[in-house]
Amino acid sequence: MEAPDEPISETAITDAPKHRAFSTSELVQCGACARANPPTRASCLYCGAALEVTDLSAFSPTASQNTDARSDVAFHLVASATTRLDEAVVNEIAGFLELKPSDLQSLLTHSAGAPLLRATSDRVQIAATKLEARGLTTEVISDEQLGLDNAPKPISALKIHPDRVIGSVGRGAHSVAESWANITLIVIGRLYFATKEIDQKQNRSQQVIDEREMWTDEAVVDLYFASDAHGWRIRAGSFDFSCLGERKQLTAFANFRALTALLHQHASAAAFDDSYVHLRAALNSVWPPEPTATAKGRGRTVFGAFDSSVTSIDNECQFTRYSRLLRHLYSAKVLEDHAAQA
Repeated sequence: MEAPDEPISETAITDAPKHRAFSTSELVQCGACARANPPTRASCLYCGAALEVTDLSAFSPTASQNTDARSDVAFHLVASATTRLDEAVVNEIAGFLELKPSDLQSLLTHSAGAPLLRATSDRVQIAATKLEARGLTTEVISDEQLGLDNAPKPISALKIHPDRVIGSVGRGAHSVAESWANITLIVIGRLYFATKEIDQKQNRSQQVIDEREMWTDEAVVDLYFASDAHGWRIRAGSFDFSCLGERKQLTAFANFRALTALLHQHASAAAFDDSYVHLRAALNSVWPPEPTATAKGRGRTVFGAFDSSVTSIDNECQFTRYSRLLRHLYSAKVLEDHAAQA
């Protein structure tokens, strides 16, 4: 089960970016309704029309919200190298991005790089120019480059051999094989799923008569190969750990740890990244999980008729995006290292 978020503290409040008032000359006029808007907005506060891109609105979170988290048209501004920045500069950039400085620092400490903003191409380019002027090395990457249209192969079981590994895809309909030397990256994470069900009376009051919430989570590992950009995915809840042999234990948690150790042992040349859980809170500000609401159902009890609705939210899309981004960044780093040695 996922631990609940910590309550907001005074430290968290003071760590949040501060907003300022804007003068009349700084306001941006909407081309559709002619009303004035703050220069930090990407869309009109009154009619929703897109506004002219400014240095401030390039960092607006509404630019990210206007692009569906599951779409393939977004671009990502990525800090492509670890850079030490003064605290004042970090606070300034955090204000631009509307991130907590502590979250920004967490993202900037990842050696391979980390995402800072998700938005349309023109907004990301403006943001990149401003951040690079403050000493931050950045890279713009699209969802298309991450190959999000192609899901990783779901692996349900493994056969371990000295020179190769064989994975059963799905329910074992077919198998795929790769050499251990061909594994370039192993990414560890956790998938979180939350479901909220609400029953409301079928009358004008729509009074809530029952409310239920369920949280589940499971460990996950993605394997990437030099010849396969989409990789394999192993989810602890749907995996047969028989490949562990004598190492197999009673709990999925212990078995998953043993499996990752076994993979790391055989694929010793691969990069190993387990940063996702540590960075997830910061990633939520850049790539917020998208809730999915299902159509209302109807029921009846001795107390009368009611409507039932279900809202689900999970981080699988976010984890996939982060995993693919790491694959992109680590691949680029390997190419740079090879070029430096040549």
